[in-house]
Amino acid sequence: MASVVDKKPHLSELTFTLPSAEGEVLEGMPSVASGTFSRVAVDLDLEKQALKKFDMFLLPQLALLTILTYLDRTNIGNAKVFGLAEGLKLKGNKFNILVMFFYITYIVCDVLWVVSIQRFGANRVLAVAMVGWSAATFGTGFTNSYTS
Repeated sequence: MASVVDKKPHLSELTFTLPSAEGEVLEGMPSVASGTFSRVAVDLDLEKQALKKFDMFLLPQLALLTILTYLDRTNIGNAKVFGLAEGLKLKGNKFNILVMFFYITYIVCDVLWVVSIQRFGANRVLAVAMVGWSAATFGTGFTNSYTS
């Protein structure tokens, strides 16, 4: 038996219009914060301007980061071409095993990254990721062979 509290209203039931001080019509949605229920009016033109500025600032940076992550993932193949396998004395399929473990940890850490950001916030997760990646990069400098 569902009570009235369990019933979630549809989004169309929540939106409303409200005239502003200048006579413009503002759309709004209810906001629930700290147990209170209040209505929030949204100026659509101002929202569009803010989103445009945000997109113009953020999208070029995200595009650059996407290109860099692609380069990062493809560098393992470039390293083999330039002598990584010979330098580490890798024979047979040992290089393929290393690449397999690289991509398995890459996928697992990517999922953990997203979940951690949602739970702990980007500032904390990024700090831990930077320290962890620095330690991993520092550790790879000490590898001399497949077993190390």
